[in-house]
Amino acid sequence: MNASRGRYRSERLDLAWRLVILAFWLLCLSGCAVKRDTSARVRLDRGAKIDLSTFEGFGEPFAGLQRMVIQPNSGDPFRMQLAVEVEGDRHALVGLTPIGNRAFSIVLEEGRLRYEALPFFRLPVPARELLGCWVLAHYPEEALRAEALSAKWTLETLAEEGRELRRFADRHGVVLEIRIQGDPPERSRVRVIHYRKGYRIDFTSR
Repeated sequence: MNASRGRYRSERLDLAWRLVILAFWLLCLSGCAVKRDTSARVRLDRGAKIDLSTFEGFGEPFAGLQRMVIQPNSGDPFRMQLAVEVEGDRHALVGLTPIGNRAFSIVLEEGRLRYEALPFFRLPVPARELLGCWVLAHYPEEALRAEALSAKWTLETLAEEGRELRRFADRHGVVLEIRIQGDPPERSRVRVIHYRKGYRIDFTSR
C-alpha cells in the first residue's frame, strides 16, 4: 500500500514538472520573441550599402514558398522553409519550422526593417543581409543598377536560355555572385555566393 502511494505521488510530481516546463516554453514562444527594428539600409560589404526601401514591388502582389539552404563560412548547412510575400514596398520573409510554425520573420515596410524570432533562434547570416540577398536575386536587372551604383559597385550580367548570372564587384574584385534560373519574381532556383564573407544561400521555389 505504501509503495503504491509513493508511486502515485511520484507520478503526480513528474506530471507537475512537465506542466511547468510546458508553460515556460509556451510563455517563451508567445511573449519573449527577439524583436529588432532597424533602418532599411543594408551593409553587404565594407562601406557598400543598398537601400531596400527603394524597391517597390513587382507591379502586382507576389506570394510563394521556397526552400532555403544557407551554407555558412564554417559549420553545417542551415535548412528552412521560407514563406515570401511582396506587395508594394512591403517585403516579408518568414522562416517556418518543420511543423509549420513561425521561427523568424523579416518585414520591410515604410522604410523600416523589423526582425522577430523565437528565443535562442539564430540565423547564420544577419537578417538584413538575408533580405538584401533575396532582393538582389529576385528583382529584374533594371531595378538593381541604380542601387549597385550607389553602393559603389559595378553590375555585370550574363543571360541565356532561362539562366542569368549577376556579378556585383568593387575595385578589389567580385563581392557577390548570383546564379539564377527562372523569371522574376518567382525564380525556380537561385544561388547567392558572398565571396568576401564566405557564405552561400540557395533559394528553390516549391
